[in-house]
Amino acid sequence: MPITDPGVRDRPHRKTSSRGQHRRQLLLDAAAELVLESGFAAVSHRSVAGRAKLPLSATTYYFTSLEDLVREAVSALVEGWLAGVRLVVADCPARIRGVPQVADALLRVAAFVPAQGETAILQSTLTLYERYLEAARHPHLRPVIVRYDEQLDVLLAEV
Repeated sequence: MPITDPGVRDRPHRKTSSRGQHRRQLLLDAAAELVLESGFAAVSHRSVAGRAKLPLSATTYYFTSLEDLVREAVSALVEGWLAGVRLVVADCPARIRGVPQVADALLRVAAFVPAQGETAILQSTLTLYERYLEAARHPHLRPVIVRYDEQLDVLLAEV
């Protein structure tokens, strides 16, 4: 992802109407879908705008940079993943006995895969690893992934 002009990054978020909030959400959803389907490298202003069926200029109108858009999209994905993990934890038996059952429960929590089917599982697993690689490469994603890991640790402790 290219580095943007620091002056652009300092621009505050725009206050938007309900229509504007809807368009902003469409952009976030599109970016999140692209991350899940094709990885972080697939996310660009043009690809997000095209997926959202909005003008290219909307990406820079509603987000101060591509980094800002990706960070917010990944934050939304993280919240969804954590909600899914919480359901997995809640579904675990009150007492887990035996090493194989404990290992299975921990693996279902740590490597949460929201979708079913071989292709979906493969893609979810790739996304799991890619989010850590991207956080290592791009400092703007680190706080999002650190927050995810901290909350995941709490859920793993519950198991």
